[in-house]
Amino acid sequence: MIKNKKIKTDLETRLEATDRLLKYFSNRKRKNIENSLVRPLYQEVLKTLFIIFSMLTCVFIPLELKYKRYKK
Repeated sequence: MIKNKKIKTDLETRLEATDRLLKYFSNRKRKNIENSLVRPLYQEVLKTLFIIFSMLTCVFIPLELKYKRYKK
C-alpha cells in the first residue's frame, strides 16, 4: 500500500513538472509572437518617419538654394 502511494506521488510530481514545463514553453511562445508583432510596427513607424524626413529635405533644400540665388 505504501508503494502505491509512493508511485502516485512520483507520478504526480512528474505531471506537475511536465505541466510547469508546458506552461513555460507556451508563455515563451506567446511572448515571441507578441515581440514579432511589435517589431514590424516599429519598422513601419521608422519607414514612415524616414519618408517624411526625406520629403521635407527635398522640399526645403531646393527652396533654400532658390532663395539664396535670388538674394544675390
